[in-house]
Amino acid sequence: MGTTEIVAGTLKGMGFVVECRLMVTASDMRPEAGPAYTRCGVLDAPTYLPDGYYEASFCSHTAFLQKADGGWNLGIPWRDLSSSARSKRAESHFSPRPEFSELP
Repeated sequence: MGTTEIVAGTLKGMGFVVECRLMVTASDMRPEAGPAYTRCGVLDAPTYLPDGYYEASFCSHTAFLQKADGGWNLGIPWRDLSSSARSKRAESHFSPRPEFSELP
């Protein structure tokens, strides 16, 4: 299944950047690749944060979360990529194929 951990994180959104504690679940399906987090929830964050969308960063991972009616929804984290890796990945997936690069 996986293990649940409490980690330090940073919430960014709605004009705020704050430190918080997150409860994350790490999958143990691929231990050789390092932890793959499958869930992320906010344990404690300042109460003055307004409802809206936030980005939670922790342990080289990021999750998008939403605060609605004063409560936090769970997010699904992914491993952050460096900007160079992101651009190479985007180029490989979104470059037009040669036969479609020019319109008649």
